[in-house]
Amino acid sequence: MFFSGRFSFNAVLLILLSGGVLKAIPEGETEESRYSRQSLDFLAAPYLSGSSDAGLEIGLMAGVARSPDLMAYFCGYHSSGGHKGLSLRGEYARGRVRVVTANYLTKIATREYPAREVSPPALAEADVSRIQVNLTLFRSLRSDSSGTNSIPTLEAGPDLALDIARSDAPRTLDGAVASDKVYRRFKSGKSVQIGVRGRYRTTSAQRPLNGVVLDGTLRTGIVECETFAEPRFEQSLYLSAAAARQMTSEFRLYFRLRAAWQNHAAPINRNWLGGDQTLRGQPDRRDLGRRLAAARSQAHLRVIRGWKGPMRLVHHVAPFFPIMAMDLETVAFFDAGRCGDPDFGWLPWRQGCGGGVRFVFPPELVAAVDVAVSPGGSVRYYLSLGEML
Repeated sequence: MFFSGRFSFNAVLLILLSGGVLKAIPEGETEESRYSRQSLDFLAAPYLSGSSDAGLEIGLMAGVARSPDLMAYFCGYHSSGGHKGLSLRGEYARGRVRVVTANYLTKIATREYPAREVSPPALAEADVSRIQVNLTLFRSLRSDSSGTNSIPTLEAGPDLALDIARSDAPRTLDGAVASDKVYRRFKSGKSVQIGVRGRYRTTSAQRPLNGVVLDGTLRTGIVECETFAEPRFEQSLYLSAAAARQMTSEFRLYFRLRAAWQNHAAPINRNWLGGDQTLRGQPDRRDLGRRLAAARSQAHLRVIRGWKGPMRLVHHVAPFFPIMAMDLETVAFFDAGRCGDPDFGWLPWRQGCGGGVRFVFPPELVAAVDVAVSPGGSVRYYLSLGEML
């Protein structure tokens, strides 16, 4: 699965709210002295997000950080729409080796929609509980050492993924009990896979400003599902390509392509289309399929640079918030995508477009507000900490 980047930006928020400073490494300092000199900081901050599907999400984040080699943080939230979640994400780098992990425990009210309608009413829903664990051990193959810190531009290594999901109390929208035999997306499933992952980047993977980010993962393993008579041998492939181009000092374009392929994934574990992670303007997780193709384009225009007024007001009310200068960007976007499966073929193309604003605290902290609509559909909003690229 592809995940939103909002938690990475919240990690940056933890550093800023704690008053932590990412110190530059003096030129000529040795690797050993760099690690011994840095202190371990504990960080904590409130978490706020939301969307038309999830409602308002409120929670808490806490973690530890040691610049530039360690970041690990925990997030727990509950939404007005009944969504609950816990996550643990982290990165640790030592020399040419980097360990990256992303782990999620969620309970989300997931709905079933008719496949062909443009603006569909939901047919049924169920509370889907899911555990997702991902661990990648990167080794840097090539680095950009032009600055004081060596930034890996090409890295690859082994990857491990665990995905377990089950549904509770399938029901129609009028509250009647629904059968998971009729609504296949609610059938439980799990998979364990190992593989390799490679990543090439010439700009930040969190907030691309001017450059490219290429990411690919190939896995194989075992999948089990209530619809399978016995466990099956599974293969999966995930590809992502993003490019950002700074056209002028104030105007930037961003493009992203994503593709996913699964062999025998259970319906409940399949790739999804819809929501802020893939296609804004469509209901969250509207389409599920073992094949996915999605594209996103955005145009960013910075209209205010170095604005301190809002944070001065926040600091006056809550002095523990630091006064930080921020930039204000306006954004126009268009998302499109399609899900398919050998079981039923390809579903129709979905699309959504809209606009929003970004409150940017350089270099990478972003508070985003987006409003999107699909042809014939209702207006949907998305509020998050993160660029949602």
